[in-house]
Amino acid sequence: QPDTGAVVVLDDGFAYNAAGVVTSIEPSSGQVGTRVTLRGTGLLGSGADVVAVTLNSVGVNQIVSRNDTIVVVEAAAGAAGTGVAELEADSGALVRSQAPVQFTYLVEGNITAVTPSTGHIGTLVTIVGSGLLGGDTQLASVQLAGVPALVQSQNDSVVIVEAQDPGTGLTPSGSVLLTARSGAR
Repeated sequence: QPDTGAVVVLDDGFAYNAAGVVTSIEPSSGQVGTRVTLRGTGLLGSGADVVAVTLNSVGVNQIVSRNDTIVVVEAAAGAAGTGVAELEADSGALVRSQAPVQFTYLVEGNITAVTPSTGHIGTLVTIVGSGLLGGDTQLASVQLAGVPALVQSQNDSVVIVEAQDPGTGLTPSGSVLLTARSGAR
């Protein structure tokens, strides 16, 4: 068909909105399970929802809550390193943080010894390793074989807990789980 040169116009049919921006990331470092709060403006990317979030190019475990100024996510497992946060809106818009507003994945905590490895109510258990506080300053909880334990002392390499009552007639065995206040585990 020949080019007729016809033009179709809708006056005031489209307007650009200001680009969204992530202005802070709290905490700025963590590991798997860390609850991370992203603050900024236009985080919904002129859409109605945030459909995906990455921290240092790693997709998050879940988006806990979101609005145009605050998005809370749970970090997934990621290799140690630092990078930007990126949010994808249902509109297709991408909202990114810019250096120095970045998230750093810490080396995941590692338990190297639990002494003693068996006990009963009142047993003081020493947990040794590295990164035990998950990048935080305190633990929120410790579980011995699924039973909450009472934290006696804690630092990033040694945690001492007191075994609590697992319940009448129960003798569970299983994992030792440390969860930081940030949610890191």
